[in-house]
Amino acid sequence: MKKSNLLWTIFFVILASLLVSCGIKDNLIKGIKYYQQNSETPIDGVSETNETAPKETIKDIGKPMKKPTFIGAEASSQEPVKVLPEISKVSNDVWHELYIDFMSTYSIVETEYGDFILYDDKINGIEYIMLYDLDHDGVPELFIEGGYESTCIYSIKDNKVIFLDEIIPGDADIVKNLNTNKDTMFVSTLLEGDGGIYYLSNLDMESGKIVYEILFGEYSSSNDSLNEFYLNVKDRNETLEEAMRDNENRQVSEEEYEEAIEEFEKAHEKVREITSYYTPFYDEESFDEGMGMFMDALDDYVMNNE
Repeated sequence: MKKSNLLWTIFFVILASLLVSCGIKDNLIKGIKYYQQNSETPIDGVSETNETAPKETIKDIGKPMKKPTFIGAEASSQEPVKVLPEISKVSNDVWHELYIDFMSTYSIVETEYGDFILYDDKINGIEYIMLYDLDHDGVPELFIEGGYESTCIYSIKDNKVIFLDEIIPGDADIVKNLNTNKDTMFVSTLLEGDGGIYYLSNLDMESGKIVYEILFGEYSSSNDSLNEFYLNVKDRNETLEEAMRDNENRQVSEEEYEEAIEEFEKAHEKVREITSYYTPFYDEESFDEGMGMFMDALDDYVMNNE
């Protein structure tokens, strides 16, 4: 694969979704279609009919990605994303009702690719959510993901749902630092095109604000013609836009990258996965199904975190 093709993939799959606030699907699809028209290899998961392929678990592409394998982590055949059966509504907590009210309020955006549900003027088409209490105040933050677009993070303040930040989407785990004994949320991202893009990031919350760092980054082609390695892709003080613009200064050799991953693996242990819930909110036709799954997801979180 030519380097220029991989950079097109990186640009339209990552940058296009990050340079707009949580990525409006209309603009992103146009960008991806432009890539498809100018490349021999399409981006997996995007079709001419705007259908999104089912979410996949992390897997190697071409040359195996050198992503960390946490101490104590074992391969699991169980799909982490689950669609819940009907369960009783178990929570009367204020946050529970506020999130339901938030998801019940939307507008309809008409585009040449179809009509979409739009939330908070940011999120256009929802596929998965996660719930995790980043600041341990008893109220879980709500992570909303829409396919190749960004994951938007929401919380509750003064009985209102508020937007906190956006991150690159991926599968989340709680990981313990064996030196400090601190548990932290890590997000592992693998995007597929003509090769692969891998990121490992961590998330925390301080004084009501998201602290987001991207520790490792790897760009790999399917035929091994290009493999690029990056360390400290984004520090806590940068925006995503600034980090992606300045990433050339973070590039390292393969040897340096492998040494950094080895040191990371020695110092960290996976504690558990964070459940990702399938909640399809695409248009008015899918709203009832999506809302039912969303409410079940809230209940499942409550029952497993009492």
